[in-house]
Amino acid sequence: MEHFLSHLLDPSRLHPAIVHFPIALFTASLFFDLLSLLLNRHDFRKTAFHLLALGVLSAIAAIGAGLMAAETADAPEDILTIHSRLAVATTVLFALLLGWRAKTGNFSSPRLFPVYLVAAVIGAVMILTVGFWGGHMVFEEGAGVRPDLLHRNHQEEMLPEPDFGAKPSVPSPSGHDHGKGDGHQHAH
Repeated sequence: MEHFLSHLLDPSRLHPAIVHFPIALFTASLFFDLLSLLLNRHDFRKTAFHLLALGVLSAIAAIGAGLMAAETADAPEDILTIHSRLAVATTVLFALLLGWRAKTGNFSSPRLFPVYLVAAVIGAVMILTVGFWGGHMVFEEGAGVRPDLLHRNHQEEMLPEPDFGAKPSVPSPSGHDHGKGDGHQHAH
């Protein structure tokens, strides 16, 4: 258990473990806001508000872990900069939207709600872009991947290429296989 906790609290492992929460929470908040508009259900706005609050908290945690992990990350500086700056900007946008909602009583007056939705859609595009750049660092640049796994020769693990010119194997009643026409006679 101690080994598990030490690995989990390692920022390079903690960041990828929690980054999915703000992405899911921010987009789910927008989804419930859109549902509240389409179905005229004010209770969905309350759900969206709570999801947004959790999204901001989880984004702050993800950014904190990400900044600590960046100190040891083997990633191109330009991509890391784009990813981290966009993550901070996105979190600031959603924190401002959360504050706006709190100040307006969760948009009890529907007049400004469409403006909020436009900003939330922009924020959703931003958080998905943050995720894209994070994924690019891992899957294209190998950031956070152990070097022995990153440079391992995968040919030894692959199945052999099929030989389509070979004769198909035909099971014999004696328990072993013969290529078609390559058999010998068995006494039965």
